[in-house]
Amino acid sequence: MVERVFDRLPFDSLRCSDDFIVHKRLLSSGILEIPSQMIWLFLNALSTFRQGKQLVKYIGDFYDKSYVPGGGRSSVVSLDWSTLHPELLLAAYQSQTREGSGTGDGNGFSEVGVESSCCCVWNLKYRQTAPEYVFTYRVDITAATLAEFNPALVIGGTRGGQIVLWDSRVNRRTPVQMTHLAGDGAAHVEAICGLVDTGNRFSNNIISVSSEGRLCTWAVDMFGAPIQTLDLTPSSGTSASSGGMKRSSNPITPTCLALLPDPDASRFLVGSQDGSVYAGSRHGKNAGLTVQFEGHRAPVTGVSVLAGAEVAALSDGVSAVTVCGVEGPLFVTTGMDCSVRLWSVRESPAYPLLSYEDRNDYFVGCDASPIHPGLFATTDLSGCLDLWSLNSDHEVPTASTLVEGDALLNRCRFHKKGFHLAVGGDDGRVRLFELHENLAMPKSDEHVQLNHLIRKLSNSAAEEYDVQNHAYRYGHVR
Repeated sequence: MVERVFDRLPFDSLRCSDDFIVHKRLLSSGILEIPSQMIWLFLNALSTFRQGKQLVKYIGDFYDKSYVPGGGRSSVVSLDWSTLHPELLLAAYQSQTREGSGTGDGNGFSEVGVESSCCCVWNLKYRQTAPEYVFTYRVDITAATLAEFNPALVIGGTRGGQIVLWDSRVNRRTPVQMTHLAGDGAAHVEAICGLVDTGNRFSNNIISVSSEGRLCTWAVDMFGAPIQTLDLTPSSGTSASSGGMKRSSNPITPTCLALLPDPDASRFLVGSQDGSVYAGSRHGKNAGLTVQFEGHRAPVTGVSVLAGAEVAALSDGVSAVTVCGVEGPLFVTTGMDCSVRLWSVRESPAYPLLSYEDRNDYFVGCDASPIHPGLFATTDLSGCLDLWSLNSDHEVPTASTLVEGDALLNRCRFHKKGFHLAVGGDDGRVRLFELHENLAMPKSDEHVQLNHLIRKLSNSAAEEYDVQNHAYRYGHVR
């Protein structure tokens, strides 16, 4: 039996490796008495891990402790690739040594002359040991992004609720423009947890969300006051996945932000500390939160919309752009409940299509490939980077890699072309990974396969939802 199991291994090189030869001898001699089914599962998992190592290749990192605050002991809090110059990568750092060291006040502010946070712009093409640009501020940076249509501008959000703007054309590392401080007519009074630059080359706006539950829209050239302010309070029209209507007079506590595909960037997703994800709109009569996605049992740490997720319906005569018969794209979320969940934006009820809950560590970051409709990446506090290709295997990661050292991975970001991935950790390093073409490049029928899969998952999830909802209504929930 053992011989037959080993002969079924999918990779010739794997069957010939030293580790498997040793395990084969032990199992064949009866030293390890394990059922054949368990043997096959074990070997299949190891072969998948080896395949994953071939699909994801570590190619180096960006790190320089002379520029990173705290003597290099800083956490990467934000990553962003440039659209106009694809080789440039922005990394925002937050010092871990400020509090308790006598250099700060414990509220995110450092003493005069002491830099608490910085943003570094690295170059993937030349791989220099030092960043091309360094921008600093004496308040903790909690979010940062590169301007979509101006390669010289870097936008940051701070723990105090300020939006700051740096310009690489100016010979200075400090911001050239910033919003008001809290208590001085500020739009935000708490930490910025989401920051997106949107629009076009002639008119682009900055969308920010802070942890006090406020979403603001800013003009890049006017930081005196926001164009629009929206308090994220669940209203009587907010549909919940439980089938009821959630009403509250208090704003939610956002943790992350993502925009949904929309010509005017009106629709958005916000993760919150209550474990829910809320969909909303910035314009129209229904401006505000409209749908609540309940699923996580702990704060949501990341949300990302899958590329090209609005798949055309396969049925003849259906002209609307739909996913599994319902309008709306796919998005993925991670949470402190050690889970990853896949969703489709839809009308109530809103339930997850997939849930991965087999980890013992927090998932703290996720990002979707910009070119592959079914590929996304996640990071967790164990130092593991997972790549999930839904059409390859929707139950387990397609490729996984564990970084060296004891770094806690908290951010990941796909390159605009989809073949590289930047991963940030709490050790101040930005690790770079190269994806194999078989993983990064979508096949010609990728959308068709994904549409079939989503229809299947939607039917299964709907049945499970009906069973759970019936048990809840009639008091059969344990």
